[in-house]
Amino acid sequence: MRRSAVLLKVLGCLGAVALATACTTQNPGVDQLSSNQFELRGMIANDEQQIDALKARNAQLQDQINELQRGTPAGDKRYADLDRRISALENEVKALQGGVPPIPGAATGGPAGGGESAATPPGGGVPPASLGAGGSASAAGSAASPPGPAAVPHFDWRASLAREAAAARTSSAPGTALYRRGLADMQSGDYRHALTYLNQLQHKYPKSPLSEPAEYFAANGLYESGKYDRAILEFNDVALRFPKGRFTPAALLREAQAFLKTNDPVDARLTLQKVLDDHGGTPEAQVASAMMKQMVAN
Repeated sequence: MRRSAVLLKVLGCLGAVALATACTTQNPGVDQLSSNQFELRGMIANDEQQIDALKARNAQLQDQINELQRGTPAGDKRYADLDRRISALENEVKALQGGVPPIPGAATGGPAGGGESAATPPGGGVPPASLGAGGSASAAGSAASPPGPAAVPHFDWRASLAREAAAARTSSAPGTALYRRGLADMQSGDYRHALTYLNQLQHKYPKSPLSEPAEYFAANGLYESGKYDRAILEFNDVALRFPKGRFTPAALLREAQAFLKTNDPVDARLTLQKVLDDHGGTPEAQVASAMMKQMVAN
């Protein structure tokens, strides 16, 4: 009996071991874990290969960059061509941003030779027209013809100054005395005193018919004194206060020239376009058109 019990215990133990072994062998979780571990090792190895390949490619590109920077023949030619093209474009942009050169008809400034000069257009020739009294133009009967579309008609604000001074001798409008003294100083080039009298006229007699020409000539005094920013404001005020005034087209034309003096071709073009839009058919519009064409040509 004792012997049989021992055998039964031994057989029981062997059965338990066999059962445990069977359970361990057939466990799917262990197999899956082993498989995942194997795949992970493969992915890591593949990534390391890709990283090594990228490093090699990066080294090749760096060598090429260094070769170009050292000035190899191929790199030299390529970059030299690009540099030339970029430099050419930069020069064109700088030329446009820097404004256009002074054009015939722009004032030279100063008491002695102020006003729009009658500079000879490129290639010679005689300007086809000059502005007379009140800022209006009169036809120039000249045997010589202008050299072409680049010629700018001559704009002489001093012609209207002389005519206004002559008309003021018999004027009885309010502020005539101040007007006469202001115009006399303008003619002599004493712009500081001229501005004093003309400004007094505008303040004391704002409704006088002389107020418009007084402000126009005061603006010219500022222009001839080199105070272009203030002149721009004054010419613009003439156009705003007297949109249909006889001096308004001339004031806008001079305002555009003042913008050119301040290296502002954009506002100059806009002001010239306003002359064409609001005062088309006037002699000033002809001058404005010629100025715009020359600005484009330059």
